[in-house]
Amino acid sequence: IVAGVLANVAVSGRSWSESLLGILVGGGVFFLIILASGGGMGGGDMKLGAMLGAFLGWKVTVVAIFVAVVVGGIAALGVLLTGRKGRKDPIPFGPFLAVGGAVALFWGPSLLTWYLDAFSG
Repeated sequence: IVAGVLANVAVSGRSWSESLLGILVGGGVFFLIILASGGGMGGGDMKLGAMLGAFLGWKVTVVAIFVAVVVGGIAALGVLLTGRKGRKDPIPFGPFLAVGGAVALFWGPSLLTWYLDAFSG
């Protein structure tokens, strides 16, 4: 997370506050899910979200989380429909969060601009 803040400021030219807000958004979303679900999600997801926020900044982190939820939902639906997992079986979210982070790293700003332009009326 510290490396993410340093890299974000040194390489991207964003302010350190953008990185810190990214940590709060990326880790905070999963912290709230952990609290609300009573432990249905692990602390590793929270740390990974905070790390993504440190590297990507808060706006692109939102894109990463959105992509992770969509890809994870599609994968979960697939394993449920094929019977490989049951409704109560755990499905790790970290790999989907990593995919969302990679997509956001390469195409996050473009996806965010497209989305805001498409739905801004």
